[in-house]
Amino acid sequence: MKNILKTLALMALITALPALAVTKQEAESDPSNPELNRTYAIEMLAKGDLSEALSGIERTIIAAPTDIPARFFRAKVLVLLGRGDEVKDELEFITTLKLAPGDIDEAKKLLAEIEKAQRSFSGSVTVQLGVGYNDNANGYSKTGLSHGTTPMTTVYSVDKKHADTITNGAVIFSGQSTLNESKSLALKYVAGKTISNGADTHEKDMGVTLGNIALRYTSKSGLYTEGKVGITDVDRTNKVDGADFASDISTTKYSLEFGKTFAGGTKVSYHLSDSSDENSGYDTAKRADTSSTQHDLRLSAPLGQSALLSASAYVKDTEADDRTYKDNYDKETTGYGLNVYHFLAPGHLMIYGYSSSSTDFDSYTVPTDGGIRSDESTTLSLKYRIDGDKFFSGAKDWKLTFGASQRDSDSNYKRSASEVNTFDMTLSRVYDL
Repeated sequence: MKNILKTLALMALITALPALAVTKQEAESDPSNPELNRTYAIEMLAKGDLSEALSGIERTIIAAPTDIPARFFRAKVLVLLGRGDEVKDELEFITTLKLAPGDIDEAKKLLAEIEKAQRSFSGSVTVQLGVGYNDNANGYSKTGLSHGTTPMTTVYSVDKKHADTITNGAVIFSGQSTLNESKSLALKYVAGKTISNGADTHEKDMGVTLGNIALRYTSKSGLYTEGKVGITDVDRTNKVDGADFASDISTTKYSLEFGKTFAGGTKVSYHLSDSSDENSGYDTAKRADTSSTQHDLRLSAPLGQSALLSASAYVKDTEADDRTYKDNYDKETTGYGLNVYHFLAPGHLMIYGYSSSSTDFDSYTVPTDGGIRSDESTTLSLKYRIDGDKFFSGAKDWKLTFGASQRDSDSNYKRSASEVNTFDMTLSRVYDL
């Protein structure tokens, strides 16, 4: 619970955002200054205040009627406000003018966005291919011990820490259909498949099939409610050399979310979820079946004009379905996570991440050492993403991500104390439908 309190304190601090370079009073007091009002509009858009961004850029256009970039800016804001049809005729007219090819392309792009926004259905397919290095792919204990002075054993010929190369791929479809004219009610859905494979180890070998469907209502004030049901199937290596290794897991999850998006771009939400895990793949797998209830608090907020902070905190209670094995699986986990998305320049994104969790078992007595099992884990991560067109124009729709992470886990059950360092590279592309 201490981790939750720390996260709530951090959430309270992030509202102290940097002061704006141009105030509303300055912009409104000098409406004939196009650059001043353009700057104000850009700052308001970065802050998430669309109505003020629109006011600022409209003052710019009044002061400089032939400013085509300002008109494009206004069109973008109107699209975000769901009012793109108001500038559709104007953009169609711009495409007939003798302007630079880049301006014509921008007008056509905005027209396509308006057409897309007016459709009741929107969706995309994401394709990912990746390769990485894991210096402890078999999760070997830091001490080499299982508990007490008992050595840890693995399925491999030599009981030691194994490094491995991990390949992975994914195809994910996501879509949304609006159900009413005001677009306040929407049906959202996701379906996909991911696969990963370790060249020499089995722990990372798995395929994951997932799908969920949600109904979301959003009010004019920014309040929203979303109910969701999802199913995830994990297909793992069940046996190695004839012995039980890992079970397949089928998870069914129901969740309810309440939240609000504020004018400044800050979003706060509460999630309540209930899930059940069913294990299969060998005779005794069902002993590991569990049910869980989780409470989440999530927050995202802009940090100036080039960064976004995402924070979350959660409490999760897990119980064994078969009460004979309650000592093995009854537990409470608390945790929090922080991510900062830093936009270095157009096409360049850096993501800094930190997460921490603590798990207290209700009655799992650690063999030999005695005491009730307690685990703690922290993860540090760093990712850098670059758009493909920074390499050559033909790859403009692709993104390349480089990532590194360190996960450090401690436990009085020595088998679960481990350290893992990973490095990976992922190539991805999103296809709009």
